[in-house]
Amino acid sequence: MFGRKGGHDERTVHHRRAGRPAGAVDVAKPLPQSHACEKESLFRLFRSLSLPQRIFRRKVSLRYCLLAFLCFLAVSFARAESVGPVLITQNVDESKLATLGGNTRPEAMAKYDRGLVADNLLMEHMLLLLKRSPEQEQELEKLIDELTDSSSPNFHRWLTAEEFGERFGVAKQDRDTIKNWLQSHGLKVNVDYSNDVLIDFSGTAGQVRGAFHTEIHNLEVKGEKHIANMSDPRIPAALAPAVVGVVSLHNFMPDTLTKLRPEYTFGGCSVGTCYAVVPADLETIYNLIHFSARAFQGKVKRLW
Repeated sequence: MFGRKGGHDERTVHHRRAGRPAGAVDVAKPLPQSHACEKESLFRLFRSLSLPQRIFRRKVSLRYCLLAFLCFLAVSFARAESVGPVLITQNVDESKLATLGGNTRPEAMAKYDRGLVADNLLMEHMLLLLKRSPEQEQELEKLIDELTDSSSPNFHRWLTAEEFGERFGVAKQDRDTIKNWLQSHGLKVNVDYSNDVLIDFSGTAGQVRGAFHTEIHNLEVKGEKHIANMSDPRIPAALAPAVVGVVSLHNFMPDTLTKLRPEYTFGGCSVGTCYAVVPADLETIYNLIHFSARAFQGKVKRLW
């Protein structure tokens, strides 16, 4: 057993007399003993430490644990990034431009033109569609065929947006370059979507003109007022390998295929008379009424 002096192990030497800070201790190496004695010695050592020393050691341990956890998260997120090839290999030069063809509405014509919009007109949530590499495009086409091929091991193995981005998205380095370019023109990047092929951004008409070298005009088509770019946008040629175009430099909406009819029976069908049906008719025809009566919610995962 160990003798005690003043409430401390005799092998514990206090250095208060030697000019060391109060509470500083040195511990001699333990003598060969049984495991039980070693545990008891360690316990006494811990008890001999002052409260600030215990708190300090705990804080250091917590900091190391937190640092290890953050490193783990960094590695995990790095693995989740797209592994696509880097497509932007040149410095961005605003004097060398490339045209993004097919990015102008057919209504952008002189006969519908009502003049330039104000520079401060806010254009929100425009979408920049990015371009994957030809190899990724080929692999994606192959996967699409396999998803609907019952003999393929990939049959119905649908991808999440994150999984899609990892395999078929644009590399993070390219996306960062494009986002930096947008921001350099005062445009705000709202969302870099997890599929890694779409960037949501906002700005004014003047900022759009400065970045994409195209004017936004007021149009009047069939009595309806719209805005749209009057020419295909142009961007620095260095960015062109990774950009398809801007999805929404206008406010034209898709036309609905729904046509309201005052009567449910009408002519003009290929077989003669047409008999339009409503949801209640479909319930009767296909005997679905009992599903509605039981408040069927469609929670069954598979119906075949």
